[in-house]
Amino acid sequence: MASSKPTRAFPTIKAVRTFLVEGIGLGGDYHNVKGGHWLIDSPIATPMSKWEQYRNATPMSKWEQYRKSRTSWGINVLGSFCVEIEATDGTKGFATGFLLGADPRDTNNLFEQVYRGAMFYGRKGLPVAVISVIDLALWDLIGHLRQEPVYKLIAAQAMGFIGAKVPLPYGPDEGQPGLAKNIAYLKKHRPAVGLDFPLLVDWWEECLSPDDFDGFQQLKRAHPTVKFTTGEHEYSKYGLRKLVEGRNVDILQPDVMWAGGMTELLKVAAMHQRMMSLSFRTEEYLANSPDGKSVMPVFGDLFLNEPIPE
Repeated sequence: MASSKPTRAFPTIKAVRTFLVEGIGLGGDYHNVKGGHWLIDSPIATPMSKWEQYRNATPMSKWEQYRKSRTSWGINVLGSFCVEIEATDGTKGFATGFLLGADPRDTNNLFEQVYRGAMFYGRKGLPVAVISVIDLALWDLIGHLRQEPVYKLIAAQAMGFIGAKVPLPYGPDEGQPGLAKNIAYLKKHRPAVGLDFPLLVDWWEECLSPDDFDGFQQLKRAHPTVKFTTGEHEYSKYGLRKLVEGRNVDILQPDVMWAGGMTELLKVAAMHQRMMSLSFRTEEYLANSPDGKSVMPVFGDLFLNEPIPE
């Protein structure tokens, strides 16, 4: 029997607003918190790193002037770029021309329009990062309109928490002595978590330039038993496709705020599942935790009356 209840017209996009927010512990500066954060305060990066016992290993540590701290080359200095999208019924989502009057559920079509329209300004980097913010705002708006969290919209599931990625103090520039010191570092901290808790260090992460696709392929062929990971500094399904189709890496690390947003990330995930016979899961949980024990959402303190999980 057909329902006599009238069909509710789904709201369309009414307005798009942008903000640049400079704050502590917000958005891209999630590790800039008042009480300190392991990413800044641990041996991987610290203002005390000019002393040997506090040496750091970062992509910039081969240059003396950038060994002091990550803030010397860009961490915690940019603030956060935010987008607010308002629907015709007043509902707002946080994360113009192509969007106004559009159905926010049409995420694939809207992404393609904005991506192609911005191609003149760049296919990677800042233009795609801005598109990512817009796309995430759309998903946030859809979640508010449907009164469901986004992870429900994409049918995600809890994978469990099986271990912790460990930042190591010494990088490739330190050679064999640095490797020996990293092993000693792990032995020192192993008792704190017990013998059965996995400490994840058994891969090479972004060991080449993100643009060196052939180099990653050569590395994997030369060392088939070594795990390689990259993708954090790659943009869109087109860039990440080269890594997936060439089976160049074992662990893919796209950043949802850079790669094109949730819409593009779902396509990358589908591509990965089609090409890879095995999948290795890691979660960047600790990046949003200042002490490894508590969790604060990326934008938890940014908006008024935002629901925060306990």
